[in-house]
Amino acid sequence: MGKSKVVGIVGKHLNGGCCRIKVVALEQENKKIQLLSTEEATELFPGIGHVFGISFFTKYNFEEGDFIRFDYTVNTKLEEGDEGKDKYVLCGEVETYSVFKLFRLENQMDFKAEYVIDLQKLSIDFNGYEGDFYLYTDKYLIGKLRIKSGIISPAYKKRIRMWDLDTCLIYDGKKELRLLKEPESEYIVLDAMTNTQLFEWFRERIKEREVVKRLDEETEWRKYFPDLFGNVSTEDAELEKVRCERILKLWEEIDLNQKEIQSLINCSDEIKQLFQHNMQVYKEEYQREFDNELEDLKEEIENQKKIAEQQKNKWQKEIAQKEKMVSKLEGKIKELNNEVSYVVDNKQRLLQDFKFFQESALGTVGGKKSYLLEELIPEVKAVELLSRDEIERQLGGFLKERGQAVRDQDLLLDTFLYYKAMLVGDIGYGLALLDLVGKAKYMIRQVEPDWIHFEQLWDGGLGELWESCYACPDMIHLFILEDINLSAPECYARPLLDCISGVRRTIPYGATAFPDNLRIVATVAPVQMPEIGLPLYGMIYKNWGAWGFKQREKQEEIWEGKPIDNAWLSYGNFKILREEVRPRQLKTETNDELSVILEDK
Repeated sequence: MGKSKVVGIVGKHLNGGCCRIKVVALEQENKKIQLLSTEEATELFPGIGHVFGISFFTKYNFEEGDFIRFDYTVNTKLEEGDEGKDKYVLCGEVETYSVFKLFRLENQMDFKAEYVIDLQKLSIDFNGYEGDFYLYTDKYLIGKLRIKSGIISPAYKKRIRMWDLDTCLIYDGKKELRLLKEPESEYIVLDAMTNTQLFEWFRERIKEREVVKRLDEETEWRKYFPDLFGNVSTEDAELEKVRCERILKLWEEIDLNQKEIQSLINCSDEIKQLFQHNMQVYKEEYQREFDNELEDLKEEIENQKKIAEQQKNKWQKEIAQKEKMVSKLEGKIKELNNEVSYVVDNKQRLLQDFKFFQESALGTVGGKKSYLLEELIPEVKAVELLSRDEIERQLGGFLKERGQAVRDQDLLLDTFLYYKAMLVGDIGYGLALLDLVGKAKYMIRQVEPDWIHFEQLWDGGLGELWESCYACPDMIHLFILEDINLSAPECYARPLLDCISGVRRTIPYGATAFPDNLRIVATVAPVQMPEIGLPLYGMIYKNWGAWGFKQREKQEEIWEGKPIDNAWLSYGNFKILREEVRPRQLKTETNDELSVILEDK
């Protein structure tokens, strides 16, 4: 296959930081790019036109969707019969491959007829993008352009080049196109000057008297007009011709100041005579227009007088009506003054009544909330935990710090990943899981013995945490509910239990589904010795996980692990790990845990 480098697109994260890179082109030794179709890529790179990157995201700092240039070698781990797997793996140095952003130009003009593009009339949704880009139509590629702070400008001076689209290396990514390499084929130059910029350009050209003299001498000066501006490059000459043709079409709109007009008159008798003739014509036209405007103005003044008299009569009638209304309002004011006097006399009693009502409505005690929504933020230098082994070791270290037995932490992690809610034998398990997440919003809330309505749970903290889950969708939220059976959950938490078990799709008050980034960890108050909590029944905790209740065999070796400094489990990796959980094995473990505490086991 020669010594060609491969140009490809980084794929999704796979286990162990691996990924598959989709091949889109080859780069020859002479830097020439060969764009590959899907069939060609599949033929050159079996199984489906990809190269496998072993531990790619661990070795390199690239993101999904990036274009890269790299070398490759044969996949020696490929065995006979492994059809569909990648024959080649990435090796050696990996570089960023620069591609260019393309935006669709819907209003397709005939640029070859005008050789002009008006950037101020472009209507394109850049969706916050800033930087260099190209435009494309069904026929042409246009650029290079630049957008900054919403302003579009040419990347090179005030000109833009245009190529036939079929001569350019365009990668079709279905959702959007990318230009793999700046075009090297023949192009046409488009003028991007606005009319204002064009007139300023023309003024600079006519400052030299020699230009005006040549205009007088040339009988067919329009034909030779583009040649009056000196020797320039081929590209500049073509651009100058386009601009001159625009000046001829806009000749009547050119706005010259007094100094420029005087300069033209002094250096050309013909222009001077033309100017004097036009001034006389202008004076006569102005006088006629002035006389007509004066007559129209007199007629308009008479009409306004009539309208003003009619308006005066109307206002007089309205004033009489307003005076009657004022008389009625004065009577009403007297009544209100009497009411105000009553409020002043009874101020202290009314304030006490209002304060009682306010505290009852807001669910506060002494003006303060009975709960607190807190937030964990990783340090700036914190690293994200990626591998399953690292995460389990990290959890073990946190369990040890929280005074909990360190064993079977892989099952504890799966329970936390899979179940929306779980019962734990000690709050230390919930705190260790909170330590593992590292970046989270959380609330620790004790159940009150007098809770009998769902409104008390919702206004007591669940509502604010629920709304935060939707406001911060990329952050895990943890609700640690202490002594869940101090009151009957089937009373105060029935809508929540229904959402967890799948009976309800949305929760009251919030009118939204159970957030994917919310986990509930609940402790259990003792049912016997001492008798504090109410009995627990399986029908209430359907689809709940459980941990820390059954006796587990001690491990032979003493756990020596401790947490890695400044390392945390992101919500993105949380979702990936959740997909790998085996529910059948996990439910067996959960049933064993629940059988220890449920009354109807």
